[in-house]
Amino acid sequence: MLERHNRLTVKPVDGHGGQGIIFIEQDDSDWQDRVRHLTQDQSHWVVTQEYLAAASQGDKRILLVNGEPIGGILRVHAHGLELNNLDAGGSAHACELDTNDLKICSAIKTDLIEKGVFFCGIDVIGGKLIEINVTSPTGLRELTQFSGVNHHHKIIKHLEKSAPAT
Repeated sequence: MLERHNRLTVKPVDGHGGQGIIFIEQDDSDWQDRVRHLTQDQSHWVVTQEYLAAASQGDKRILLVNGEPIGGILRVHAHGLELNNLDAGGSAHACELDTNDLKICSAIKTDLIEKGVFFCGIDVIGGKLIEINVTSPTGLRELTQFSGVNHHHKIIKHLEKSAPAT
């Protein structure tokens, strides 16, 4: 993959908040050592993606409930840093979802519902779906702040409605 792209993003599958993400380039002489370290000598899974230059403009975190987008935030990296993650120094900004964002949401809706993914956050960079965060998607507090809508209560009500009777 490194032969096809000038730069790659490599991240641990169980990471969060930007922890463990590295960038490697074709001319990095130590890239294999860095990947070996990240994979703990090939005993730990990682995701490798083509680096998208559009990441320098930020990424959208779009929150979905039952496959439907409730809104999104634009995450932008701090000066001198590359990661847009809020836990890695990035900042949140209000943003609108565009037609492409809505197409992405529509394309994954059925799969999310079939897999039982009720609440998730997806990351979109340059109009491309980068990942689906299902364990603890961040951005709900910021989305609520920017939109003035208390999405927390909507999510809880939907959970209560969807929960099987005991």
